[in-house]
Amino acid sequence: MLNTSIDLLDRFSAVQTPEDRWKIANEVFAELGGCGLTYAMVDVRNLIPHWVQSSLSEEWLSEYVEQDYHRVDPFLLDMRREPIGSLAIGGSLSRDTAPSEKALQLNWGFRDAGYTLMRSNLFAGDASHSRKCVTFCTTEDVSHFGEDQVRKIRQASTMVAAFVTPLASSKDDVISKGIRHKKLSGRERQILAELANGNQNTQIAHDLGIAEVTVRKTLLSAREKLGASTREEALAIAVRLGILSL
Repeated sequence: MLNTSIDLLDRFSAVQTPEDRWKIANEVFAELGGCGLTYAMVDVRNLIPHWVQSSLSEEWLSEYVEQDYHRVDPFLLDMRREPIGSLAIGGSLSRDTAPSEKALQLNWGFRDAGYTLMRSNLFAGDASHSRKCVTFCTTEDVSHFGEDQVRKIRQASTMVAAFVTPLASSKDDVISKGIRHKKLSGRERQILAELANGNQNTQIAHDLGIAEVTVRKTLLSAREKLGASTREEALAIAVRLGILSL
């Protein structure tokens, strides 16, 4: 066990750039029988990702967003629990065991995409109220994954959480962009659009026929969903993600 940890430490310490460390992370997971890696940091208050980067297929990631699978994703829902590992086996749910029809679709969609197992590990995030999730994915026979394999995956995940930083493109990734966009209500997008036009709270309330306190509460909600500290930052994020156009 110690030798494995030392080997991983040496490999990640030998390179400095986010791109090289992400490459090593995927190489290590491949050596453990993985076919892909998903690495994310999530705000546990609203379960919205700060960023996500993944080496899973683009087709599956697009389907995940289009089908709103984040609403029933067991890994996202586990984010508020203690930082322990979570497991998902593709095709393991039936109509009798699935908590919802959408959860059943996610479980079998995962299987139909060619994946058999996902194992995630949670770690402390870099921002307040956040956690990192490192998820190992495989297409192999899940019966091959015994306690020793699980231990090695946990070791590798720990190194990923400690050494790997998000790529510059991760802030515009398809998953977090899609989730953030769909999490915003129509009213939140409407008020952000008014704000983008230079209107202040009083004018926005007048134009929309609502109370000014409602405007303030709605803007606060939109900021939290977008992970923004200020309304100006919320606007910038909304524009960057394509939620608003100026």
